[in-house]
Amino acid sequence: MSDSTPAGEALAAATKSAEPTHPWLDWVVQHANVADIMLAVLLLGAAWVVWKAQRRDDFDFADMLRDDTTGKPTVLRLAIMGSFAVSSWVVMHDTLANNLSDQQFWAYLGIWSGAAILRYIAEKWDGHLPWSKGDERRSG
Repeated sequence: MSDSTPAGEALAAATKSAEPTHPWLDWVVQHANVADIMLAVLLLGAAWVVWKAQRRDDFDFADMLRDDTTGKPTVLRLAIMGSFAVSSWVVMHDTLANNLSDQQFWAYLGIWSGAAILRYIAEKWDGHLPWSKGDERRSG
């Protein structure tokens, strides 16, 4: 539906004849996948944050890859970080494509937040759940 007022007609004429101010941006909007753009922006943002933090004396990114007990970098830590990045991108991609099922969402949520909750519970009770058999701390 077009605007038949003089201002509306002037706006329509101006937008028809106007040259694009950023032709490369028009090309990106028409041809690029939004999920890919978001992935690139997130990766660049994460790289920038790590770069800025790494320049500080009190931060070392390698600590994120080191085992808590041995202090040595582990492949498992790197695999966990990579798995989190990939699964988060898949959830975001499927959400934008309107293909994310309830099962996928709950599996993602359960794996990434459930693992942290179980780790907290295990640390709180020294690896023994309060209802497990043989727990000396359980009142009896």
